Parts: sequence; structure tokens; C-alpha cells
Amino acid sequence: MLYLRDTTSTMDFELQEVSTPKRIEGGELEWVEVLCENEIDASFMMELCVAILEAGYDPGSCEGKYSASIRSELRKIQEENGLPFGSLNITSLEFLGVDY
Repeated sequence: MLYLRDTTSTMDFELQEVSTPKRIEGGELEWVEVLCENEIDASFMMELCVAILEAGYDPGSCEGKYSASIRSELRKIQEENGLPFGSLNITSLEFLGVDY
């Protein structure tokens, strides 16, 4: 794919080639059910934090917020156990035994 670089500061222009990611053969996309934002409160986050600890991971400080360390550990759990990843999805919460 070719695109034109921003030329607002000069009259010169330059075409650059940009590669785009290719779909991995055999890769599949699927819809997963996720937890609604309005269901995520401090109590839920504390329960998630405890479940991550009990699963043998370190979520860091459990302050009732969806912190970067909780997100990171949840991603590890999801990847290591073949769960859908990247969100607070129902499958992962059930795996951890977290009520939602």
C-alpha cells in the first residue's frame, strides 16, 4: 500500500510503502461475552484480585481498581489456559470462579 506523507509544511512530497499485517492462516475470530462496564465496581475488582491470587498469579495491589497489573496477570491466565483474552470475558471469570 502506498500513502502520501503529510506535506503541509513543504511543497515536497514522498511516497512511502507501508505493509499491513497479514491474516494468519487458520486463524479464527469469535465473539465472546464480556462483562458490562456498569457491573464492574470495587467489590467485583476485589473478588477478581483474590481469584487471581488463588490461581497462583500476582495481581499486585488490590485496591478495587482494574489496574495494569491485574490486566497483565489476567492476560497471562487467559493465554496459559487457552481462554479468550483481552477483556473481562465471561469464560475467564467462570474459569477463575468469579461471580459476575
